[in-house]
Amino acid sequence: MGYKHLCEESVSMEIEQAFVEHASIYGLSYGTKEEYQFRLSLFAERDAIINKINAEEQNFTAGHNFMSSWSQFEYRRLLGDKSLSYPQKGEYTILPETDAVAVDWRTAGAVNPVKNQLHCGSCWAFSATAAIESAHFIKNGELLSLSEQQVVSCDTDCAGCDGCLASMAFDYFITSAQETESDYPYTSGKGDSGSCKQDESKGKVNVD
Repeated sequence: MGYKHLCEESVSMEIEQAFVEHASIYGLSYGTKEEYQFRLSLFAERDAIINKINAEEQNFTAGHNFMSSWSQFEYRRLLGDKSLSYPQKGEYTILPETDAVAVDWRTAGAVNPVKNQLHCGSCWAFSATAAIESAHFIKNGELLSLSEQQVVSCDTDCAGCDGCLASMAFDYFITSAQETESDYPYTSGKGDSGSCKQDESKGKVNVD
């Protein structure tokens, strides 16, 4: 169901009210009627997909999020993993089995709240940083919120918002200690990788 088709049909008042509430929750505003209608049509498409999933799926429930009124082009900008484009290197470690049936590292305190990469293909930096944060907690009992922006802006082997690999972010933090989020905040939400502003004196965590 495309935008043109939806424009030719009227969107229900219920869907439009849900869209207005969605825009309010995420602080969205549109400068023209055409933009409003375009975003409403995208939201209506997502809503139909979500309802179909929830009608058929028994193991989880789908719902709207901040991307519910994004176009496919905007969504694809988030997909910055370059696993097929960059050479793979490094060694792999197989961890020993444990006696625990399962460990929920969220309740154990090893996982930070979900972060938002916004309109930047920096998923590789966020996934690497989340792994480093949790590994640091498991080793030292301290949960830090570390800087994704540092590797997005400073790793010259990567392409910032145009993508890279989590493994290459790990390589970067072998030689450059990762700063905290508060010392080096995330600024690439609009798609600009930014210039490197690394401060070696503020580095907190290295990858071994």
